[in-house]
Amino acid sequence: MALKTLLRNMLRGKSMNNLKTISVTQFSSEVKDQDCLIIDVRSDAEFAEQHVKGATLFPLDRLCEEDVLNAAPENGSPIYILCKAGGRALKAAKRIAPKTSRSICVVEGGTDACIKAGM
Repeated sequence: MALKTLLRNMLRGKSMNNLKTISVTQFSSEVKDQDCLIIDVRSDAEFAEQHVKGATLFPLDRLCEEDVLNAAPENGSPIYILCKAGGRALKAAKRIAPKTSRSICVVEGGTDACIKAGM
């Protein structure tokens, strides 16, 4: 995140204490019995090829933070973010986290790791 953006968020009282990275194992156990939002920030083509069951596509290059937050269930559950391996998901998380108090969880290893784990 650019220093200018970080400082602006700090001045607005918006921290990113709600952003965390979780393992695939933790992700799997947390989403099993929970109504939550899982977003995939890869491209349309990557998503069409394979994706985690229940994931909704929000490509990073067209990501609108407000659309993501509006798609999240009203129960306050975390928002889980996936990409191929983690880089784009972290970029998306850094954009979304300052706009909400919800937990924003980047899944380590992304879709590739989830697919290898049988998700």
